[in-house]
Amino acid sequence: MSRRANLALGRGSGIQPSRMEEADQLHTDYFAVWDRSRAYTAAVLAVLRAHV
Repeated sequence: MSRRANLALGRGSGIQPSRMEEADQLHTDYFAVWDRSRAYTAAVLAVLRAHV
């Protein structure tokens, strides 16, 4: 039923306009965490390679 309603009405972003700033911040934080995890992984691999 909700799928038909979505198709009939068009799809929105699903985020209330009053919460867009929070959603943008979560998006930014998500990618910052991803970048930090990649940097941590690179550092761990460098340490492991240096001790092998």
